[in-house]
Amino acid sequence: MILSMTGFGKADARNGFGIVTVEVRTVNSKTLDLQVKLPRELYAFENDLRALVQQTVKRGKTEMLVVLKSTASERNPVSVDWELAEAYKKASEEASERLGIPFALDTAGLFSLPDVLNVEKADTPVELLREIVFPAAGEALSRLQETRAAEGRNLENELLGLLSEIKQSFVLIERGASAVAPAYRDKLAARISALLGTPDAIDAQRLAQEVVFFADRADITEEIARLRSHFSQLDGLMKGGRPVGREMDFVVQEMKREINTLGSKANDADISVHVLAFKGKLESFREQIQNIE
Repeated sequence: MILSMTGFGKADARNGFGIVTVEVRTVNSKTLDLQVKLPRELYAFENDLRALVQQTVKRGKTEMLVVLKSTASERNPVSVDWELAEAYKKASEEASERLGIPFALDTAGLFSLPDVLNVEKADTPVELLREIVFPAAGEALSRLQETRAAEGRNLENELLGLLSEIKQSFVLIERGASAVAPAYRDKLAARISALLGTPDAIDAQRLAQEVVFFADRADITEEIARLRSHFSQLDGLMKGGRPVGREMDFVVQEMKREINTLGSKANDADISVHVLAFKGKLESFREQIQNIE
């Protein structure tokens, strides 16, 4: 099964302490680029969450966002640093007297000054958080996989269509290759006859040598054999149940080199037309596999 690198998954979980919402999104990237964004209370879970994501996602820019909302009825205790408040008040009164400006510090202003008002956050038991964080993360990753698989099926259908068109061009190239040397012999004989004015003046042995030399230079047997092997590789990768995007990209790059060499050696107008069609569809194929994990 082919998986797209683009997907999204979201899930919630709750208990007596609160609600956790986990979102996971992935987009294209050459490697796995993972970011896990957590509130302070969940920092201890980062390594475990990263490992959980890496079990599912092998390639792509991946972001996991975890939001925690407490629903506990207990209120966090609030304390006032009275000594610091007195110091702020005294400093404000002295500034008013020295600078000749009205003293305007009220309670709201005083409490907004640094470290005067402190909200003491109660410690949350790790297990209470764990029992909602990881189920939500697992469900979000499952939903992510569903969207990636759905998009992967669309990509697979498009890739199979493109691969079929590329193979059609390849068959035409292969079919035309056997006719290149005889066609060259006929053209060369016709040119010599036109120059000499009579077919009888042609040196058959010399003509045969020229055709052999041309056939050797224009021989594309090796390129055809290697392309056939690459097609077999692609067929196998399309059926594989693992991440194959990078392998497919490598095979396509090899095919691109082979078809370029073949096109420069063939020296035949009809084959050149099929080579251009092959290269155009191969480039479209290459663009699509950039979306595959």
